[in-house]
Amino acid sequence: IPLIDRKMRGFAAPDAVLTGVETRSSSPVRILRDENRESNVAGVYPVGEGAGYAGGITSAAIDGLRTAMQIVGGGCCIENYGEMLKLRYSEREDIVECGCDEAGRGCLAGPVVAAAVILPPDYHNELINDSKQLNKKLREQLRSEIERDAVAYAVAFVSEKEIDEINILNASLKGMNRAVQQLSVTPQLLLIDGNRFRNETDIPYHCFVKGDATWMPIAAASILAKTYRDEWMLKLDHEYPMYEWKKNMGYPTAAHQKAVIEYGLSPYHRKSFHLKRLTQPSLFDEF
Repeated sequence: IPLIDRKMRGFAAPDAVLTGVETRSSSPVRILRDENRESNVAGVYPVGEGAGYAGGITSAAIDGLRTAMQIVGGGCCIENYGEMLKLRYSEREDIVECGCDEAGRGCLAGPVVAAAVILPPDYHNELINDSKQLNKKLREQLRSEIERDAVAYAVAFVSEKEIDEINILNASLKGMNRAVQQLSVTPQLLLIDGNRFRNETDIPYHCFVKGDATWMPIAAASILAKTYRDEWMLKLDHEYPMYEWKKNMGYPTAAHQKAVIEYGLSPYHRKSFHLKRLTQPSLFDEF
């Protein structure tokens, strides 16, 4: 389960079968379960100084985890529950802020999907993080929580045909603009992932490189964009199973590229993308 600790990474044993995560309110420790071990504990991570050990876990377990952290390619990263992403950019709580992000820029097939999310000014959720750092199950769980708790959210699709017409960079920026324009509540400040934005609204904005790993509203938007896009690609996989979109979600894996060479392009492939060398604009390039 690829969870991320924003301070340091801890890995479970490479052969661990990870079945779940639990926390104990009496002791700020997170436990990762492993079916392959009699102790059923793959790792324990204390949060904060003097943190106790839940369930009778000894200091040996902590030492073992610290040793496992040094193993390259280990099984799982354990998350520090004690630190959230930043919720707000403005000091004034009456400023309505909206996080914006997209998913699917680097894919050979399918749309690019953007999302805009306004979270409550006093919102707390330690699990929200950059969607790329979360496993599928946790992304789906957080999607439900974000949709339930958000002041407002919107998701916008930009089709592969439009991507071919205006290029992927412009499509990504257009998608974020569309999502903002679809919100039921008008924000007063946009927090944009990336360092470029073509604003089609009258709303002030700030851009942040790797903003989805810093700002909770952007991370929330990244989770919605990713889950909505994955859901769409799973539907397309039923039409064209030979490309294995249920596994690669349209990204240029070796199997995907081999299938394109063997079967040709589907109607959902981006004709402006090239297999041998994906020369596409980046959100971090100059216009």
